[in-house]
Amino acid sequence: MADILVIDDDEIMAQLIAAILENLGHTLRFAENGQSGLEQVARQLPDLIVLDMNMPVMDGFEFAKKIRSTPAYSTIPILASTAETHTASYDAAYDAGCNGFLRKPWSEGELIERVGELLK
Repeated sequence: MADILVIDDDEIMAQLIAAILENLGHTLRFAENGQSGLEQVARQLPDLIVLDMNMPVMDGFEFAKKIRSTPAYSTIPILASTAETHTASYDAAYDAGCNGFLRKPWSEGELIERVGELLK
């Protein structure tokens, strides 16, 4: 199964994602902001990143741009996750380099479907 890095400052949200994806056999790692996420990626490349877009220290937009500008990391799929409902937020996430989008609150089925699509 896949090694998935979850970058989210909301511990409850990270635990929920973990409960769902670990149940499918994936290995989960966590970071509480974009800066610590970059450190995790440098230590071990994940197969997928689930990325909250609104966090302190370094938000998801800046994180995604840094990942995409680093050749060794540029092909890691990124699933953006946010409570924002504006189309501009979706566009900004894709412009930053995210490969998929998951709007909070999402259902378990939506999470599983998006992760499956990006791990193909």
